[in-house]
Amino acid sequence: MATNASPFIVNIVPLQGIVTELGSSGSDTTVLQTQITSLQSMVDTTTKTIYADVITSFTPSHTIDIFANLNLSNASLLVNSNVVTLPTTGSATTTSGSSVQAGSNTIGVSGSLAVTFATPLLTTPSVTATYRGANPILITVNSVSVSGFTAYAWSNNAAYTAGSTNFYWMAM
Repeated sequence: MATNASPFIVNIVPLQGIVTELGSSGSDTTVLQTQITSLQSMVDTTTKTIYADVITSFTPSHTIDIFANLNLSNASLLVNSNVVTLPTTGSATTTSGSSVQAGSNTIGVSGSLAVTFATPLLTTPSVTATYRGANPILITVNSVSVSGFTAYAWSNNAAYTAGSTNFYWMAM
């Protein structure tokens, strides 16, 4: 029985089976070390490089957004497992024969621009547009048809009206 100055505490029993130091269980530490080693082999912090076989959205209903330029040097772009070669402007064709068009345009102070394809597509394409520059500008696409689309430039949730901005697009 423990000696205590309080008449209300009769006995303090030491707890049994409690882990008192990190790593005493052994297997938990081994699992953690293995996982950290795996992460360190996937991420090279000196060259800021990530090595992975698959990139997918964390939430199934979302897409993957890229907020900076994407350099595909020494790599192929695949659309539904078909290799696509894109020129800076004009059109290209995938190995399966589907048509792809790409180009660059400038949106002026109105914040919107109608873009017409060089050649109308057979079906309504999926169009993506990206902005390359220093300012935080978002390009959205609307009214897509087989012959063109309308692009809108946004800055701070408002129509971009501070001059003009260049953007690049791809329709497939």
